[in-house]
Amino acid sequence: MHAFRKKISVVFFILLFASGGGFLLAEQTSNAEGTIIINSRNLTYFEVFREISRQADYFFIYDSQLIENEKRANVKRGEHTLSGLLDELLRDTGLTYQFVEKYIILYKPEESRHAPEAEKADPLPEYYLVSGRVMDASSREPLPFATVIQKGRGRGTSTNLEGFFSYKVPAEYYDDTLRISSMGYSPRNLPLQLLTGGTIGIYMEIAPVFLQEVLVAGYDPGSVLLDALRKKEFLYPDFPAMHTSFYREGVFKKDEVIRYSEAVFNIYKAAYKGNLHDQVHRLKSRNYNNIHAGDSLLLKLKAGVMGILELDVMKKPPYFLKPEYVTGLYFSSAGFTVHNEKLVYKISFESAGNTADDIYQGTIYIDKESMAIVQVDFSITDQYLRKNQNNFLVRKSRQHNTRIQSIDYSVKYDYYNGKYHIMHVRGDLSMQIREKGKLRGNNYNIIFEMATMKIETNDVKRFRLRDRLRTQSIFSDENFSYDADFWDDLNFISPEKEIHESLQRISARIESIEEK
Repeated sequence: MHAFRKKISVVFFILLFASGGGFLLAEQTSNAEGTIIINSRNLTYFEVFREISRQADYFFIYDSQLIENEKRANVKRGEHTLSGLLDELLRDTGLTYQFVEKYIILYKPEESRHAPEAEKADPLPEYYLVSGRVMDASSREPLPFATVIQKGRGRGTSTNLEGFFSYKVPAEYYDDTLRISSMGYSPRNLPLQLLTGGTIGIYMEIAPVFLQEVLVAGYDPGSVLLDALRKKEFLYPDFPAMHTSFYREGVFKKDEVIRYSEAVFNIYKAAYKGNLHDQVHRLKSRNYNNIHAGDSLLLKLKAGVMGILELDVMKKPPYFLKPEYVTGLYFSSAGFTVHNEKLVYKISFESAGNTADDIYQGTIYIDKESMAIVQVDFSITDQYLRKNQNNFLVRKSRQHNTRIQSIDYSVKYDYYNGKYHIMHVRGDLSMQIREKGKLRGNNYNIIFEMATMKIETNDVKRFRLRDRLRTQSIFSDENFSYDADFWDDLNFISPEKEIHESLQRISARIESIEEK
């Protein structure tokens, strides 16, 4: 995990508030004399930047270590020219500004700051690193599991629970655009050439649902879902594809890592039509085991890799995505949201209680235009968990009482090369385990997660038997060696802060042992 220890000296924050978000390749046009209206003297720097973005349709790029976002800006109320407002705003900061396309770059005068065209003349490194945090523009809360895609390339990653992502892009794609999307928010299309070399903060605006696009009378969710299921054979790949995917799984006791595994796989994704199974080939992986000699409990995740493959719900549908069961579902709500600037049906369902298989509740998102199911979030009902705890436990300790508190899943698809491909899968299990004879127990969390980093559809072949991973096994028990240069040029899902810090402590112990 040495890569995480490197301190990034410059941290960039990009405030993205204006509508659209596209990168304009036309000649730079500065609206420096345009009018900006400020209605309050009590605005923070963050709030002033947001007003400028809203009124002038500019995005800001600046080093967050140089400006306190929550500090009062002390700008006068009333009308300002854009350049005049920026001069007033930055008067006591020692910063200046430059317009580059639709971006306002704030920087110290002694720093060299050039337009992207000038930067391209410099020698290019082999890879660029873009890392950042995706947040709600109003609440400042992080947006977990947002999709980060290099447009037109079938390459990308996802944000973690805290909204962070890290993405490596080959230098040959310097002119490409990075698209950030999250259900219910307007997507952001960002030029990679302005984002390299630091950590960015991306603030997402909630996308409005335009009433003229929505029938006031609503819709029948069962009929919409049935229509989507009838069309799925045309929307998902009828050809094999090769996915390069990042996988991680972990067992956590409060904020302490007990077991943690990471891997990069090549996954042969068989066509959604037919009976061929997906196959997995391990490219790189590593395991961390933090089991102490005094621990009386051993908790492992069995067949986590197989679970990820099984959660491709458009290939292996659970009962609520089978046409014959739809009429028996109870739909608790039906509305609309927006995803990637398209209207999306948002259909929530609950267990109807008609059969013993009615164990799920959740929300299904269906693109209104294509009728593709683009996201499914679902969980095991509390009632089913209470009655069927043992269905989820392979071997139960006689010395402990175990209560599973929740099991949640999330599955996302994205459009690439004419079809919708699986892009992100996540499973979360929460449980409480108490040693018999004791009043208090410990809370444990188990996660398993996969993000598609690259999709290839040409010359795709199945793996030889000897190259296939045993997906039914306990992945964390596999004999994988520690590799300090693990990631190299590969993308991954950034671990959350607590996981990161715990892994650093474990890594330090591993390295100290290796040095002896």
